[in-house]
Amino acid sequence: EKIDKQLKELQDSLNQAAGSKETAWEAALTFSTFSKNELVLSYNYNLGGCGWLPLYRIEALPAENKVSFSWDAQLWQSTGEDWKQVQVNLATLQPAITAIPPDLPDWIIKKRSVRYKSLHRESMAPAAMMEKRSAPTEENQDAAIEETVKTTYSVWSIGKKDVPAGTRQRLKIKEEYWPADFLFLARPSLDKQAFVRAQVKFANSMEIPSGEALFLIDGAVLGKRNFALAGTEGLLYFGTSPLISVTSSTLADKSGAKTVFQNKQTQLWQWSIEANNSSSNNIKLRIEEPAPQARDERIRLTFKQNPEPVEKDTSKFVWIINVPARQKATIQNSIELEAPKELDLDLGWRR
Repeated sequence: EKIDKQLKELQDSLNQAAGSKETAWEAALTFSTFSKNELVLSYNYNLGGCGWLPLYRIEALPAENKVSFSWDAQLWQSTGEDWKQVQVNLATLQPAITAIPPDLPDWIIKKRSVRYKSLHRESMAPAAMMEKRSAPTEENQDAAIEETVKTTYSVWSIGKKDVPAGTRQRLKIKEEYWPADFLFLARPSLDKQAFVRAQVKFANSMEIPSGEALFLIDGAVLGKRNFALAGTEGLLYFGTSPLISVTSSTLADKSGAKTVFQNKQTQLWQWSIEANNSSSNNIKLRIEEPAPQARDERIRLTFKQNPEPVEKDTSKFVWIINVPARQKATIQNSIELEAPKELDLDLGWRR
């Protein structure tokens, strides 16, 4: 068993250096020319067993209002021979979407739909969903690294490098500081935690391909996760603070009687949001809550909120407040619904 393990390790090392393929292509070229002078031949081809991965280090520095960004490239090749002073160009892939905290659920108030059960339809639903999901399916060592922007990707020229076979090496692509606007983001209808959020903006459009990033805040390691960015701005999240909490408490959730004389029905929601800053620093806090969306023109909604949201759209309320160190802040909400009594309502997730 020990010998088998050693043989496997040796085979893996050999594959890393020379690749795992047992066959190789050989090309023969014939030239016909009347000239006796030397000819320079250039050719391009695709070569397997080589590639690169982006590696990032992203550190939040809230006290300095900036984010430290470092980008390395990990290169490898397994052609069986070392590359000496080859021009290395790295092409980026299409960036992926950066992960963010859970989205707020829509609060939709509408007429309750009548649903008829069908055994045939229910039995077919899982298969249809499965089908839908499966369909998408060291010379020049200090030379400046240049970026060339193509139509759908970018090419980074990092100069001439030695790339030995069978090993992985890291090369620095970029290291810079990004100006950032920091605040805490809370969605108390989902969780009491407050996320540290940094908003970064750039003078020119950026394209940073998807890769593994090490996230830190003030020197403390938060962990690794996937990162990508494209465009002139982005939102970065650096975990949660145990010293900041935002909770939502229901004060009233009651419905009025459907009376013959009034010919209407009512529903009242009252709740308070409390932000607690137990840290020794003043904080800027963004609070988001789902806003009810009436999907019937006969539904009338009345809002009473203190303080008023700084942003209010069809799907959410947004407050941006400053909470002093070791202090609390409270937001009061009251929403009253009125609709015809014959309208059978689905009141959404906040019942």
